[in-house]
Amino acid sequence: ADYNSSETRTFVHKYALNEQLSYSGSGVVQGTINGSSSDFRINEYDDHLRLVTTEFTGDSSDQFDHQLFVLKQSATAAELNVVATLPSDERPAEIGKPNEDLYGVRFLGDTLYLVTFERTDPLYVLDLSNATDPLIAGELSVPGFSDFLHPVNSDLLLGLGQDENRAVKLELFNVASIDSPYSLGTVTLAPEASWSHSEARYNHHAFTYQPISESTDRFSIPLSLGLYDESEGYSEEDRLYLFEIDSKDSPALSSIIEVGHISAKSQWWNSLQRSVFDGDAVYFINGSSVWSALWSNPTEQNGPL
Repeated sequence: ADYNSSETRTFVHKYALNEQLSYSGSGVVQGTINGSSSDFRINEYDDHLRLVTTEFTGDSSDQFDHQLFVLKQSATAAELNVVATLPSDERPAEIGKPNEDLYGVRFLGDTLYLVTFERTDPLYVLDLSNATDPLIAGELSVPGFSDFLHPVNSDLLLGLGQDENRAVKLELFNVASIDSPYSLGTVTLAPEASWSHSEARYNHHAFTYQPISESTDRFSIPLSLGLYDESEGYSEEDRLYLFEIDSKDSPALSSIIEVGHISAKSQWWNSLQRSVFDGDAVYFINGSSVWSALWSNPTEQNGPL
């Protein structure tokens, strides 16, 4: 970012991955890629570099401008030239309603998924098949928001985020028709909890995903939560939730199935949470401890090690 200017700009420098790391060129766009889903805001595909940036406007009625930039290497100079933007003069519709910040970002080939949020969760589906004329093809508004997006396949998109009650939620979207995405349903993790938080929402290393067959995938989500019981009082717990996506080869019938969870003593002072799948075995690395169970019987667990 250029901090000597009233505007925020992002500079991009391109190098060839050879022994000399040869310099190829540079480009500049408005806004910054820092913020939510920063790991997923930049993507290279079919000789084009795509970036999603956010710029703070200073206008209390609409604080954020979210923009897509498409850059291409110049054939004659060491430059990365902007070949398309969105919004643009030809397509002025903004990405997000006024005061909606950007949360989830995910590129998948010629498609870009974006989630903005203030009170509801608009899921935008952008068509990037024409690199010089990207467009907003579809939009869906649902309660809450998703700040981590994972493509199951070309027809299904998994979202991890927060529901309208601030609980951690999963949502499965059917995106088979780019202009008419719809929700296949949500799952709230630990609805009995007084509060909940998942590291996987902002750190994708805490998210473990494994295709099992043409019709089924497995994945896990770590969760830290607080519980209150009238007889036992307040307690904190860490869990690893196990899920399957069923019928992924039939997108209209696909759903999220909760298999169970591994429970562990809270380690709030050491919050690193990871999981490993090895055949039917599941390992939950929770801070400095490791718990294990079988996917087929997660309630019978071993640990801590």
